[in-house]
Amino acid sequence: MATVNVSGGISETVQADTSVVSSPNFFDPPNVFKTVDANNFSVLRYTAVLINSGNAPAEDVVYTDPIPDHTVYDPGTIILNGNSVDDVTGYDSVNERILVHIGTIQAGQSATISFSVRVNNGFTGIISNQGVVSGSNFPDEFTDDSATPDLNDPTQYKIPTPVGVPTLNELGMFVLSILLAVSALIVIRGSRGNKKNQLRKL
Repeated sequence: MATVNVSGGISETVQADTSVVSSPNFFDPPNVFKTVDANNFSVLRYTAVLINSGNAPAEDVVYTDPIPDHTVYDPGTIILNGNSVDDVTGYDSVNERILVHIGTIQAGQSATISFSVRVNNGFTGIISNQGVVSGSNFPDEFTDDSATPDLNDPTQYKIPTPVGVPTLNELGMFVLSILLAVSALIVIRGSRGNKKNQLRKL
């Protein structure tokens, strides 16, 4: 199980079940957390937890995750098991993908990888992401979004369309200006009438 947390207090739970025929096996729940940076860009933080649920070590493990369309990699954000991974080591800038060499994951052990991407300014719609775990003694294993009936499908996150502020068209502006002019005229006439009444009383 993994919880997808969205800024604004909304959350939903997704589960990703993965399995391979031979040992070791992997269970890799996807997790994404959305924030907004100082420049008002939406930032998605992806975390992959790779759990070797088999009975043999997973050797020469590599985690590869292409940067999703409509996003750019946020430099210096790769973390492996709580330790920072520099971009020279963990980011393939030529192919625009996360490429982290993990090494061996013992049976019953896990590795946690996280990184961030910035959503292109003004983009609204679906951001789709899918990583793959590879190694020398097990088949490639893709992350899976089990919220759908499809197998080995990418995890998707929807960037909503901002709620627009209503604006007046030219006709609306014209009508508004007339209403304001009439209101001003009524106020002026009312004040003049009050002055005349005051003078008559004197």
